[in-house]
Amino acid sequence: MNIAQVITQELGISPQQTEAVIRLIDEGNTIPFIARYRKEMTGAMNDEVLRKFDERLRSLRALEERRQTVLTTIEGLGQLTDELRTRVEGAMTSVELEDIYRPYRPKRRTRAMIAREKELLGLAEYILSDAAVPAETEAKKYVDPEKEVPDVQTALSMAKDIIAEMVSDNADFRTFIRNMTVNEGMLVTAKKAVRANASDTSSADGKAAGKASSAKAAGKTAEVQNKKLADREQVYENYFEYEEALKRIPGHRILAINRGEAEKFLTVKIEAPEEKILERLYKAFGCGKNGVMETLRKEACEDAYRRLIAPSIETEIRNALTEKAQDGALEIFDSNLEQLLMQPPVAGKTVLGWDPAFRTGCKLAVVDATGQVLDTAVIYPTAPQMKVAESERVLDRLIDRYHVNVISVGNGTASRESEQVISDYLKKTKKPVQYVIVNEAGASVYSASAAGT
Repeated sequence: MNIAQVITQELGISPQQTEAVIRLIDEGNTIPFIARYRKEMTGAMNDEVLRKFDERLRSLRALEERRQTVLTTIEGLGQLTDELRTRVEGAMTSVELEDIYRPYRPKRRTRAMIAREKELLGLAEYILSDAAVPAETEAKKYVDPEKEVPDVQTALSMAKDIIAEMVSDNADFRTFIRNMTVNEGMLVTAKKAVRANASDTSSADGKAAGKASSAKAAGKTAEVQNKKLADREQVYENYFEYEEALKRIPGHRILAINRGEAEKFLTVKIEAPEEKILERLYKAFGCGKNGVMETLRKEACEDAYRRLIAPSIETEIRNALTEKAQDGALEIFDSNLEQLLMQPPVAGKTVLGWDPAFRTGCKLAVVDATGQVLDTAVIYPTAPQMKVAESERVLDRLIDRYHVNVISVGNGTASRESEQVISDYLKKTKKPVQYVIVNEAGASVYSASAAGT
């Protein structure tokens, strides 16, 4: 996979920009630094695009590293065919890659592995074949007490374990089941069984010790604790009998349900359209075509779904929902923080913010008494340009037009030089404007961060 090409296409930028940003990131430069001081190299890419670029670059590199690990592992097993290599190299997400890798991934000792060790793979393949002879008859050949296969039913059960793992390891089945669950599944919550009353134990302990007063105190403490527990339980009352479609449930409900589950007030599960899912599996394994084997095949498919596939798919989906909900919560926090930070810096005053700099120019912003940004400009009164007269004309325009009361100057690079320019300007013009030096520690990082844009 050509990572640079993928990023170029996804973000709609030029190959030259992609190469430049990758080089800057690999050199150890931070996104705020690149956004602020390397505009000429990135084509003036804004902070938001650079953050997306960095996140995507990390994601694709991690995917590529994992892809190489997968290829190496499968090749070491001697099972890397040209077709399989093409599938692995074509996977564009980690979920897709892991689904392909699942059959070859080192596992703990499973029921299917044990069955294979007892040489029951042949019986599993027989069940999946179009043979007319009942599987029970064929299974007699695999009965061997020395291998802990004492009877026909044990042999058939172990053969079904092998088939169940085949179903579970099929990447196409997992993709179908995952999509079906997300699109048609429901998140269902219920009230968890009431916790044990602490007062019973505390009271009993007090009596056993023969200390009535201690028992009474312990009982009182337990009563208070139970009251707090009941109050806390009411927070989740709306979710005691609740269900909602996975594709519609909002993030704040996901987080609330997660808290209720963590605090042991709720039980949570995903109800998938099991009937539709099993019908697809039945069809894939020829159920309905061969009555002799149909029951065994259906049982293997049901076991595969309920025991092996559904639990892992549920975990994947819930993790994805939680991650999305957390991202949404951060966006809301960012929005609220922005409103807080955009409050008027000085009550009842119009402020001209001055971000000092040398080569890139001093950035100006006029903010009114309500916190609204009225105007912005860039001037170059400091070295190397030293365009003082031109800068003073810009100041005249901004101060007179918006009736600026205060100039707020950051104490960073070029602060002293900017202060001298402002001081000379105010002395010369006699404008009724004050100026103040403010601490801009962290301002550059914040202005180029996700929260600041």
